[in-house]
Amino acid sequence: MPRWVLPATILFLIGVAFVFRWEYGPVQYYGLKTAVYKHDRWTGQDWVKIYESSYEGTKIRENPVPYDRDARKNRETATKIGALAAFITFIWLVLAVQASVYSTRSEKRNAI
Repeated sequence: MPRWVLPATILFLIGVAFVFRWEYGPVQYYGLKTAVYKHDRWTGQDWVKIYESSYEGTKIRENPVPYDRDARKNRETATKIGALAAFITFIWLVLAVQASVYSTRSEKRNAI
């Protein structure tokens, strides 16, 4: 098995985890306000995103439901950990591909 298969698989799985992180729930309309509910699967926290339209433009607020002081910090920490894992795995993948290419070249040189 080539050296790059494992880091490529892990990087793919991290990407899938990022794609399926948020589960979107019901949307409610209150005049010029729209509330979109969503669930963060990584932290288990529910959120409501409120879009408030006015003549000045659209204001967007996002709050945890029920309110938790540490929810934003937990969400940011989970995002940073996921991004760091993706970055480290990407570096691992680059090094594995580079090692594969180098070993293939040295095998060809030794065959001559």
